[in-house]
Parts: sequence; C-alpha cells; structure tokens
Amino acid sequence: MEIPQLRDPNWQWDLAFLTDICSHCNLLNIKLQGKDKLIFELLNDVTAFEGKLKLFVQHVNRHNFAHFPTCDKLRSTVPFPDPNSKRVLQS
Repeated sequence: MEIPQLRDPNWQWDLAFLTDICSHCNLLNIKLQGKDKLIFELLNDVTAFEGKLKLFVQHVNRHNFAHFPTCDKLRSTVPFPDPNSKRVLQS
C-alpha cells in the first residue's frame, strides 16, 4: 500500500517538526511531574518553556535546527519549505 503523504515534502517537514516538538513537550511533562515540587517551581518550568518556544520559532525561521534533530536530519534529503508558504512559523 502506498501512502502519498510520505512523498510530500511539506508533510514530511510537518511530521519531523511534530516529532521534535513533542519530544520537547514530553521533557516538560516529566519536569512537571516531579515529586514535592512547589507551585512556583512548576510555574518557572512553564515560563522557561515559553521562552524556549520563542527561541525555537526564531531558530526555525532562520533554518537553524539545533534543537530539532529530526528536522536537521531531514534537511539533508528534503528542501525546507518555501518561506512564503503558510508552513513557516510566525513569532
């Protein structure tokens, strides 16, 4: 059975990005589940994650995939989508 999405470069980039961002969300989830954490520590973790997201947007828009290993690997075989397309993140 052929899956046409696997040949679509935009879909491949979406999947790679989703894979990497879910990894970051999973790390935050683990931090938030720590035992005996105070509310201000949880708030600090969430606030820090929000800052990371802003940094991620800036980096991805400059094609810097240092925080996105799946995207970094994909770019060696599939060109990054056109920056004028709707797929590019907006800050």
